Amino acid sequence: MDCVDESINTDAFLRYLQSRGWLKHHTPERRTTRGSFIDGRYPHWTAVIKDKSGQRWAVDSWYEAGGGLPDIMPLQDWKRRGYGGER
Repeated sequence: MDCVDESINTDAFLRYLQSRGWLKHHTPERRTTRGSFIDGRYPHWTAVIKDKSGQRWAVDSWYEAGGGLPDIMPLQDWKRRGYGGER
């Protein structure tokens, strides 16, 4: 699957967890993207969660094989990545 599929699936899973009351400290937000070819990066999508303090986090499951741990980092850090093959 590509990053679009992965971000949709991760977002759906996070929303399922929220609907069951299993996310106590985070809320799913709209998926987002980085890169546009013009800036030297391929477009790349991620799911996003927001914690109670308002900090937004990228939940990027694309890099690892299915079932592997996602990359989770502050969204502003995730947005700055992706140059020269960097995750």
